[in-house]
Amino acid sequence: MSDTPRETVYSAAPALSQPARFFREALRDLKGSLYLAFILLQRDIKHQYRQSLFGLFWALLPPLVMTFAFSLLKRQNLIAVDDIGVHYEAYVLTGTLLWQGFADAVASPVKAVNGGKSMFGKVNFPREAILLAGLGEVAFYFVIRFLMVILLLLVFQVPLSVSAMILVGISAIIGLGWAIGLWLVPAGVLYKDVEMATGIVLSLWYFATPVIYTPVLYTALPDITDLNPVAPIIGFTRASLLEGRAVLTETVLLIILLTAAAIFFGWLLFRLSIPHIVKRV
Repeated sequence: MSDTPRETVYSAAPALSQPARFFREALRDLKGSLYLAFILLQRDIKHQYRQSLFGLFWALLPPLVMTFAFSLLKRQNLIAVDDIGVHYEAYVLTGTLLWQGFADAVASPVKAVNGGKSMFGKVNFPREAILLAGLGEVAFYFVIRFLMVILLLLVFQVPLSVSAMILVGISAIIGLGWAIGLWLVPAGVLYKDVEMATGIVLSLWYFATPVIYTPVLYTALPDITDLNPVAPIIGFTRASLLEGRAVLTETVLLIILLTAAAIFFGWLLFRLSIPHIVKRV
C-alpha cells in the first residue's frame, strides 16, 4: 500500500462543472469525517461539563420545568385540557422531550459551523465532521433525556409501550430539525441574526404544536395544522410510546421521505457553500 499523500487540485471552475467528481469527493469526505466527528463530539461534551456541578441533570431540566409549569396551570384551571386517555403530566413531559430534540436539531448545524469555522481556513479536513459532531451532540443529549424521562414515568407507574415505531418517530423528528438547520447554514454563517431569529421562531413554533395541549384543540386551527410538519410526527411518536398505537400514516411517511430529500440537498448546499465560508473566515 502506498503512503503517497492524496493529491488535491484547486480550481476556479464551479464545483458542479464536473458532477461526477463533485459527488465522488463529497462521498469520500463524508466517509472520512466519521472518526473526526467522534473525536470532536467527545471534546465538546467534556468541555461543556468540565466545570458543571450538576452535569447531565441540566439536559433533563427544561422538560421538567415545562411539565411542572403547565401541570400547575391545569390544576388551577387556567388552561382547559380535554380527556386524552393518559396522565397530562406524562403527555406534556414526552411532548416537550420530543420538541426539545427537534429544536436542538434545528439549531445544531448553524451553531456547529459558527463554532468551528475558525478551523475552515487553517486546516484541510472533511468539513462534514463539524456537522456530524453537532448532530451527535443532539443525539447524545436526547438519549440522556429520554432515558431519564422513561425512568421517571416508570417510577410514577405510567404505562408505556415498547415499539420499533418509537425509534422511527424519534429519528424523523431529529432528522426534520437537522434538515431545516442545514438549509440555514449559508445564511447563518453570514448573518448572526439567523441564529438569533431561529430561537424566536422556535419559541412561537412550540406553541403552534400540540405539545402542551390536546389534538382536539389543535384541530380547531386547520391553517396551522396544514403548515406544521412537526405536529404529526410528535403525535405519532408520543402515541407509540404512551398508547401503543403505532400507525404509520401517509402524512408521517410523506414527511419522512421529504426530510430525507431535504437532508441530501441540504448537504449538497453545504458543500457548495464551503468556499464562501472559508472566504468569509
